[in-house]
Amino acid sequence: MSDTSKLRELQHGDVKIANEVVAIIANIAAAKIDGVVKLKGGIASDIADVFGVKQNHKGVKVNTEANTIELDLSVVVSYGSVIPQVARQIQEKVKESIESMTELEVQKIDVHVVGVSAADERQVAD
Repeated sequence: MSDTSKLRELQHGDVKIANEVVAIIANIAAAKIDGVVKLKGGIASDIADVFGVKQNHKGVKVNTEANTIELDLSVVVSYGSVIPQVARQIQEKVKESIESMTELEVQKIDVHVVGVSAADERQVAD
């Protein structure tokens, strides 16, 4: 597992994409799905929030191997949402966004629903 994925070799050098870039793409794509309130990171993200550090990749873990990607997304959904349907839409939209922007193959996207919110607190990157 590395922190970047080699996209391709070009005539004058290589193109590499940082895992953080892939995570940001996934975060933005998932946040646009109806029923997703926010993506929720772990304790490190909570500490960063206290200090006002904005993290656009919050709630997304990226594993890369060769030119394939596996993702774990932790989301909070709105009360009343059909969770399996929201999760499928997240998987489809995130896969489509990453593959179209990076030309890397997304092997797997695991969606972890870590909360339900009754309030309308929809945010892109909490």
